[in-house]
Amino acid sequence: MARDEYKQQFLDFCYKSGALKFGDFTLKSGRKSPYFFNSGALHTGEAIERIGDAYASTILARLDDKFDLVFGPAYKGISLSVATVFALRAFHDINKSWVHDRKVPKEHGEGNTKEVQANWLVGSPVNNGNRIVLVDDVITTGGTKYDSVELLNRCASSLQYPLLVISFDRQEVGVDGKNAIASFSENTGIPISSVVNVSDMANHFRGTDVLPHETYKRLEDYVQKYGTEEAKGALQ
Repeated sequence: MARDEYKQQFLDFCYKSGALKFGDFTLKSGRKSPYFFNSGALHTGEAIERIGDAYASTILARLDDKFDLVFGPAYKGISLSVATVFALRAFHDINKSWVHDRKVPKEHGEGNTKEVQANWLVGSPVNNGNRIVLVDDVITTGGTKYDSVELLNRCASSLQYPLLVISFDRQEVGVDGKNAIASFSENTGIPISSVVNVSDMANHFRGTDVLPHETYKRLEDYVQKYGTEEAKGALQ
C-alpha cells in the first residue's frame, strides 16, 4: 500500500459508514461544528477490520515492529487493541499481544505488583521493560491516558511508551488556548499519532460532492477560529 493510502481509505470508509458526517453539530464544548466524527459508528465486522488495519499501519509507519504490547483503556480502547493486533498479524505478518484495563478491579485492595496486574489488567502480562503502544479513539483532556500510564507503571518497572495512536485529531485548542494532544505529549514524553486529522479530511474531500465549496468554507472558518496553528496553515 502506498504511503498514506490507508488514510484515504479510512476517510472514505468513515464517511460511507456514517462515522464522519458534515452538517451542523453542537459539540460537548458548546462549539458549533460543521462536521462530526463518531467512532462508535464503526461497529461492524468490516469496520473492525478497517480500523484495525488503519491503526496497525499508523503504528508501523512510526515504529516498524519495535514494540511489544498494544494497550487499550476501557472501554473503547478494548476493541481497538484487539482489532490492532489482529490486523498486525492478518495483514502485516507481525504477531503482538494486547492488554486492557478494567474500570473496576477484580478484587478489592492493593498488594504486590502481580496482584495489581491480576486485579486491574486483562490480556497479556506486562513485564519489566516492555514497550507499550497505547490506542484509543480520541483525546479530549487526556485524563484516561494519564490514568492508564499510572496504572501500567504500578504493574512493572522501566516501561516505555513509544506511541499513542488515536483515530481522529480535530486539531483544536481548548478554551484555555491549549491543545490537549500537545499538552499530553509535553507532560508524558509520549508521541501521539492520529490515523487521520482534520487537515487530512479537508484535503482529501475538498472539491468533491462530499465537501463542496460552501461546506469547505464553513470548515475553513471553523478551523481558523478554533484550530491549531498547524491546522490553520494546512487549510489556507
